[in-house]
Amino acid sequence: MLVDCDHSIDLEDVDIARAEELEALGFADFDALHIACAERGGADLFLTTDDRLLRSGERHRSQLRIRVLNPIYWLDELSKEKAE
Repeated sequence: MLVDCDHSIDLEDVDIARAEELEALGFADFDALHIACAERGGADLFLTTDDRLLRSGERHRSQLRIRVLNPIYWLDELSKEKAE
């Protein structure tokens, strides 16, 4: 299900602290910050075509509060769910 959303996150110290945790796992600095903000904002998933970020997201999925997915795979999941 797609939901329209107009939601912004004001950067807070908690986001920077979480981003530093993610950087320690190997995420690039801005990727870590984006993920930290997405987690606090309540996102279910983080879509990217960045192969390095996708690999890191998969490798550390148990330590993330959101899923990191390629949009193509996500759309494939949606179409399979719709078919069921």
